[in-house]
Amino acid sequence: MDKLKQTRERITQLKKELKAIIVTHNYERPDVQDIADFTGDSLELARKCIGVEAVNAVPGEEILFIPDRNLGHYVSTKTSKRIILYPSFCYVHDRITVEEVMLALDRMLAMA
Repeated sequence: MDKLKQTRERITQLKKELKAIIVTHNYERPDVQDIADFTGDSLELARKCIGVEAVNAVPGEEILFIPDRNLGHYVSTKTSKRIILYPSFCYVHDRITVEEVMLALDRMLAMA
């Protein structure tokens, strides 16, 4: 089994264990978009994630928020769900890999 497939399987397992979802920007790498539960541009993510009702309707109890930590911080003030902010900025400045998402989920599991 190749490394990317193993990483994806581990991410799926961690998301189930943590009852977590992954939100990412559509400017992220395609492999990161593939493992996300919600992907979109800033406007679409704002529509899906910023409203309290929308965030609370998301099935996860914890949300790993990848698009932008500033947007994620705002989302965290609008919900009682645990928002884990990935330290990213605009896609031009910071691109995340699937392996980094797995490490972030591993850290979440260790904190649970």
